[in-house]
Amino acid sequence: MITHKAPHPISTVHYGTDLEGRTILQLTHPFIWRDPYHGEIIVNEGFIFDGGSSPSWSWSFLSLHPLSEGVIQAALIHDYLYSSKIVSRKEADDIFFAILKDQSIENHKSLVMWIAVRVFGGSAWDLCPPVEDRMKPVKVEKTCHASLDKKTHQKT
Repeated sequence: MITHKAPHPISTVHYGTDLEGRTILQLTHPFIWRDPYHGEIIVNEGFIFDGGSSPSWSWSFLSLHPLSEGVIQAALIHDYLYSSKIVSRKEADDIFFAILKDQSIENHKSLVMWIAVRVFGGSAWDLCPPVEDRMKPVKVEKTCHASLDKKTHQKT
């Protein structure tokens, strides 16, 4: 069982778009995930990530939203691990899968997402910018109260 903690019950993220029009999120508070094999994984305030970055048709197929409870935590940690390279790509993908399961994402949906990152994540791993390049200011379009440890998700 993986446990996690966030210093704030609802972690706020800035919501915006990058120069290519893709949705990006930036943490406004640190997020800490406790993994039984790798210890605490700490993502610092200011880290930029993109939520679940699969094609939109895949989210419809899975009946999930890329910023939904469970998915957003897994995507945040996965993006951080790809950027920091503190674990191998396989370990990052396996941690992603474990977080999805821990967050009560149905087994078959978790498995489909894990297969997707294993099959299609190689180029993202190779091209992922380092953490320090993912800490730049974001042009804020909205502030999103994304649930990183509760069963809610809301935008303001």
